[in-house]
Amino acid sequence: INAEYMGLFSLDSSSLPMKQKLSQLELRLIVALLRPQLLGSRVANIYDMNTRTYMLKFALPEGKKLFLLIEAGNRMHTTEFMREKSDTPSQFCMKLRKHIRTLRLEEMRQLGMDRVVDLTFGSGDRQHHLILEFYAAGNIILTDKDYSILSLMRVFSYDESTRVAVRHAYPLALIRDYEPITEESLRALVHTRVQSKPTQPLFAALCETLIHGRAILELCFPEALRQRVTVQHFHDMIAGSTSAPPPASSTTTTTTTTTTTTTTTTTTTTTAATAPSATTAATSTSTTRSTEAQGVVDAVLGALARADALLIHCNESPEMRGYILLKHSRPASLLHATATAASSTATSTSSAASTHSSSRSSTVVSLVPVTTVASPTTSTTTSATGTTAASSSELVESEVTQTQKPLASVPEGSSAVNVDLTNLSGYLYDEVVPILSQRQAHLPYLVFPSFDRACDVFFSRLEEHKDSQMKAQKENKAMKKTEKLKQVLEKRVETLHGEELTNMMKAALIETNLAAVDAAINYIVALLAQQLDWGDIENVMVLEKRRGNALVAPISKLDLAHNSIVLSLSGADQPKPVTVAVDVTKTAFQNAANYYTAKKKSVHKLVKTIAATEPALRKAEKKAEKAMKQGAQVKAVQAMRKPLWFEKFNWFITSDNYLVIAGRDAQQNEIIVKRYFDQGDVYVHADFHGASSTIIKNPTPLIRAFSARCHNVICHSDPSTNQPINQQINKPTNQPTNQQTNQST
Repeated sequence: INAEYMGLFSLDSSSLPMKQKLSQLELRLIVALLRPQLLGSRVANIYDMNTRTYMLKFALPEGKKLFLLIEAGNRMHTTEFMREKSDTPSQFCMKLRKHIRTLRLEEMRQLGMDRVVDLTFGSGDRQHHLILEFYAAGNIILTDKDYSILSLMRVFSYDESTRVAVRHAYPLALIRDYEPITEESLRALVHTRVQSKPTQPLFAALCETLIHGRAILELCFPEALRQRVTVQHFHDMIAGSTSAPPPASSTTTTTTTTTTTTTTTTTTTTTAATAPSATTAATSTSTTRSTEAQGVVDAVLGALARADALLIHCNESPEMRGYILLKHSRPASLLHATATAASSTATSTSSAASTHSSSRSSTVVSLVPVTTVASPTTSTTTSATGTTAASSSELVESEVTQTQKPLASVPEGSSAVNVDLTNLSGYLYDEVVPILSQRQAHLPYLVFPSFDRACDVFFSRLEEHKDSQMKAQKENKAMKKTEKLKQVLEKRVETLHGEELTNMMKAALIETNLAAVDAAINYIVALLAQQLDWGDIENVMVLEKRRGNALVAPISKLDLAHNSIVLSLSGADQPKPVTVAVDVTKTAFQNAANYYTAKKKSVHKLVKTIAATEPALRKAEKKAEKAMKQGAQVKAVQAMRKPLWFEKFNWFITSDNYLVIAGRDAQQNEIIVKRYFDQGDVYVHADFHGASSTIIKNPTPLIRAFSARCHNVICHSDPSTNQPINQQINKPTNQPTNQQTNQST
């Protein structure tokens, strides 16, 4: 199933999901969902995945185990996936184990309206609080019953007087409590904001100042209010000095009628052709503006009331489904062409639904019971003109339009990791949400029975995706090292081979022009014997070349600092002149001999380099293959499974498909015989101290390779750990009789 889930991802960094942490609404929903499951359970153990991620193992009263995954600053949810643990627990993990392991979880609550969760373990003097902060960089803080900090993940200071550190009290006074938004509080908020940012959109200002969070306000605010209304404009409207903001094209008046089941929105548009006369419009301008302004104010107050009711609904009825939004891994142009071809053969209903969809597909894959989502309901956009909040059921299902039938379903109690994903090829995970908005309702998505399970699948696959990217990067790095080494060795071979040819050619040119080389050397030596300055010698060379002196004609450059001159020589095999450096302290033959010697050295180096190239490449390739195999064997995230009954013993499956189990100690030997030794089984034991009791489960009368089972018994005995088995068996004692020999055989 891991491979099938990984099929939803690609190694392209652009496919990485954007969702990284839980919002205010999502955290409140997670706490309300996990509270009834975890209360009363004991902490069996605590593990640290890394410096920021910890896993709490809870033992439930009914004997089950539940794993709570906590990533500081980002997320908290139960998990059905196992992760790699640290070999040695960190100091902070050991501190947590010391204080809260084996304690019972007595309370789980969110502090105020902040993204802070308080887990209370134990009671009385042994009571401890584990405070989880999911804002900014996040933190995990362990305190005693009086909220005095015992240990924490990172030290932080709010100001000079408020410090979050060991032996300090946790600042509970900074927690913001829940306060419903009224017209007076909204008026005060806008009045304060208009002085600093009058042109800021009202929706952005509310997201920054209100404690609800952007996720809740996006679900409750209509799209028109998010874009058209600024802080200054709304301040003027709430003060009664201006009208509502003008629409983009025509004047629109919205009237909403709310019932117990559906919410119907009726929109009446007045165009230029049916507009009243200018005189009538002038006489009723003040009345119309006042009505429109009050409608906008009421719409904002209604959206805030829905946000308050949504928070209350999360606490009272947390059983909300979770949605994982998907996106296509194919280009948008290809998707458009596919959608166009599909729409030509679809029915009229499917064609109507496809016109509302975006460039993504409208596929809905359900991971909840068929009875729950087999017939999705359709509701229209909700719009409010008053402060009366919608009911809880309307808040959960509002602004959602489902148009297609689910492609897959799974029973309620089954695990999310066992879902058939054959219909999801070509999709990538994009985001996880507890409520679908109108914008998200037409996108392809997965549906889970609870938001907690949706978060588990989404973030677990995100971890696996990151891990696969890291493995791919390591593999590419290893391959690049091998390729770079190969290129360096090839370049070295080419360089040595070029030096060999160059030295041979220069030596041959010197031999071809022996007289001219010796004459040039003697001429320079004669000038040096006159103790002339090197600059004067160069001037003499220039004058002699102008006069056409044949002795200095081959000389192209002087390098008297190294006792050499550069000659321009040519031959029958090399008609184009080549520059050759010669030593003025040696003759032409000696210079040619020097080049032949250099050529021999180049050949020797070339042979050694070629001989060392293949072993070096093989070694680098083996090292890269080993790194890739190690990366392929390690799985950072894998689905949990319940161990089979025989896995607690020493066991193996024979070549003819029989199960063989053996005890690890004396207690397991007794358990195997008393509990698992059934009729038709074969019992095998060895006459050695510490030999295990071995059972072959339900073999046929003809047992093949019986010696393998007997050898397994001997291997798990004490003599096998002290000395070779054959030596122990064949150890000579007294001279046995024939009868004793037959009996031992």
